[in-house]
Amino acid sequence: MDRLAFPDGLVRRAEPGRGNVDEVRFYDTLLRDVDRDGKRRIPAGCSIFVRGWAFNPLPARPAEGVLGVLDDGTTFAIAYGRSRPDIALTFGVPEVDPCGFQAMYPLAGLGRGRHVLKIVTLDEAHGYYELPGLEPFEIVPSRELFHGVERCAGERMKISIDAFTALRSGAIPIGGALFVERGDVVYLRGWAIDLEARAALHGAYAIVDDDEYVLGVHGLPREDVARTMRLPDAVRCGFTLRFSTRGLRPGPHALRVAALAPDETYGIVDVGTLEVA
Repeated sequence: MDRLAFPDGLVRRAEPGRGNVDEVRFYDTLLRDVDRDGKRRIPAGCSIFVRGWAFNPLPARPAEGVLGVLDDGTTFAIAYGRSRPDIALTFGVPEVDPCGFQAMYPLAGLGRGRHVLKIVTLDEAHGYYELPGLEPFEIVPSRELFHGVERCAGERMKISIDAFTALRSGAIPIGGALFVERGDVVYLRGWAIDLEARAALHGAYAIVDDDEYVLGVHGLPREDVARTMRLPDAVRCGFTLRFSTRGLRPGPHALRVAALAPDETYGIVDVGTLEVA
């Protein structure tokens, strides 16, 4: 979904909208719940999942659409129209059966600190209703994803970077530095093997300035590596990492990659420097 500004020309209705947020969850890029304690302290770079129901009042009728609005004005469309016969039965209005909504939205680029999400419904006359209540959460440094994880000893984790580039500008590293424009997406591809366990990695992170930890996708098949290393059980040792430079200040930034071993320790390798213009 695109990150948009709240639409111009909409008029807020005095009445609150009818509806409820039934579920709010927060996930990392592997769809792992990062809010297991329910405190809503969310590492930067995760996504919010929201599900519920809503309709317009006076008279009760389905909305023309549903939007999620973050406190900084960021607005995103929410899929609307799911059947909710329980709501239609409760209110005695069969017409509002298609009032269910659901969406997942990335919070990348949202600043640290407290934020709130509100849900609004659109009507047919350029107006909108706000659902009562706000959904608060706090963005904390993404390094908290690594809280309690210890580094493994020596050269136990073999980590190799096959590609290091910028997807938007097509920049390639020169002398260990990747020159990018702010907003470019950095992409890395590689593989990692725990030589002691003779097994593939269990996770991969890009680390920027030892502060921002971006979780990647791991478990990709690399038959070429498994064959060369003579470790057939480690065939799923591939990983990819991508992240936006939108939130980085201009200037140099150190970039490293960490790979988790099966016992949840990690190895780390220096990749180079991001030069952000």
